[in-house]
Amino acid sequence: MPSYARRSGPVPFVAKIKERSLATPETSPIEEVRPLWTTKEIGAYLVKSKNALSEFLNKTPTFPAFKIGSEWRADPEEVREWVRRQRVHTTETEAAG
Repeated sequence: MPSYARRSGPVPFVAKIKERSLATPETSPIEEVRPLWTTKEIGAYLVKSKNALSEFLNKTPTFPAFKIGSEWRADPEEVREWVRRQRVHTTETEAAG
């Protein structure tokens, strides 16, 4: 029984949060959140300046990134997979032509 359930009256918000934070991964309803790359980290991975990256992201709708305010964010694994697919596509195109 959660510790806040034994009290009478309204349940404090902090008590609910503490109880949820003690949940094991198997019982937690919250999916694990992986850190996202920032604009700077995306640019470093793709070896592009901030201006060149911004232009590239605005012209490439298939790139797996999204904006939060004026900053871009991307899941590192999705970016790596996108780059792999581009390499395969380029190799196939060169082999065909």
